[in-house]
Amino acid sequence: MRKTYSRLMLMTFIVIGLATSVFAQNSNDEARKHLVRGMAAIEMAKSEADLSAAAAEFKKATELAPTMAAAWYNLGSVQSKMGQLKEAIVSYRRYLILAPKADDARLVNDEIIKLEYRLERAEANVLKKDGRFISYVNGTVLDTRTNLMWAAKDNGVGINWQNAKNYCENYNGGGYADWRMPKQAELAGLIDAGKTYQAECRGPFGGTYDIHSIEFIRLTCIWVWASETRGDWAAIIQFSDGTGRNTPQEADGPTRALPVRSVR
Repeated sequence: MRKTYSRLMLMTFIVIGLATSVFAQNSNDEARKHLVRGMAAIEMAKSEADLSAAAAEFKKATELAPTMAAAWYNLGSVQSKMGQLKEAIVSYRRYLILAPKADDARLVNDEIIKLEYRLERAEANVLKKDGRFISYVNGTVLDTRTNLMWAAKDNGVGINWQNAKNYCENYNGGGYADWRMPKQAELAGLIDAGKTYQAECRGPFGGTYDIHSIEFIRLTCIWVWASETRGDWAAIIQFSDGTGRNTPQEADGPTRALPVRSVR
């Protein structure tokens, strides 16, 4: 009886061992698939969303195979490009733990030093934080959820769509030269119904407007141009009620320009 029990237990351990081995192999195969998918996403990347898609693939690979050094390296590289400095440092350090004798170990360590310096400078220039938004002393505001950086204030006067576009593209706030006109959805992300301040512009009969936007963005009027166009019309966002609509591009009434840039 005891011999039979012992044989049964031995067979059980053998089966479990084989199952564990097969599971590990399947996990590694699946992780490699996500690693390759992430590389494909990088090759195709044309926007911040594409980089986020690549990061998601590399992240999945690290979850399936935590010891896959290549996945950690690629994740760190994408996080660095997206401006996720703390996360990139963590990923690169994990890579060095897994591959301490890699040919590029010295270069990766140097990259960590650079990221730490960038992080220190960024923290030194922080004026104030409010949830996902960070206000900097150079007149810019970073949305850490979308990695969009905004001018802290609009252009201050009514302007038509083309001139607003030119204003945004020629803006050099914070020392950056890659500013642009925002999309409607991007502007909508700045609306905060819980925060209110009064606009400087006045209604047709002298009435006042309430602006509902995040604390760090100061608008002088409730309307802001967006980049989308349809024929001779262009989109705007109204910061009094959060609605969007189209208006003639040549209208030079109270609508303002608010520059934005993508942080890489």
